[in-house]
Amino acid sequence: MSDHEASQGPQAPRLAVLIDAENVPVSLWPAIRQRLPRLGRPVLVRAYACGGAPGWGRADGVEVVDAGAAARAANAADFLLAFDAGRVRESGAVDGFVLVSGDDGFAAMVKALAESGAAVHVIIPAIGETYGRRLACHADVCLLVAPPAGPDTAERAGGAPQTLEARFAEVFRGCGADGEGWVPLSVLGGALKAAGVAFPGKLGALAAAMPGFEVRGADGAGAAVRRRTGHAAP
Repeated sequence: MSDHEASQGPQAPRLAVLIDAENVPVSLWPAIRQRLPRLGRPVLVRAYACGGAPGWGRADGVEVVDAGAAARAANAADFLLAFDAGRVRESGAVDGFVLVSGDDGFAAMVKALAESGAAVHVIIPAIGETYGRRLACHADVCLLVAPPAGPDTAERAGGAPQTLEARFAEVFRGCGADGEGWVPLSVLGGALKAAGVAFPGKLGALAAAMPGFEVRGADGAGAAVRRRTGHAAP
């Protein structure tokens, strides 16, 4: 029997796989799924968002838990994930957890789950500079997965590379603007990261420099971005 078959057998630890969908690009799902058998047998796989989980609804075997755009706020999807983790732990339906995120804000949740007696593993996207070092301190097993795309262009199927502004606009369209066309800058930033779109410098300054967008309150908590009226989409 292979290691894969052994880990997926009836005696393998039952796992809840919890994905930070607003900060993990769906392009990583094949690599994530490939690593799961060495940790146990996934019986529950959920991706969490509040009105912004680009592509995760089409990921095979993943249930999207989306509180909707009305629930958007700083770290709202993180709270949703952590609350659900507690409920799953109390249910006794699984033996362990796999958190898919590089957000060190989940370190306390990982520590609490581990102290409750559950096995807790972390799969961290190798995006940015920190790679969830505090998460790794509390996990039984910590694995890294790297994004497959380059930082400033992406190939369309059968087409030419997209510019950064074209990718920016594409992600913006999926963010669910309010009645006046504004999308919170924090929501757009999370969606760009989830889509694997890297960008130089601060997001507010980048958006303001693009001819097709305007920014409101670039340095404040209420910062938002929208399309400029009458400007053609790239």
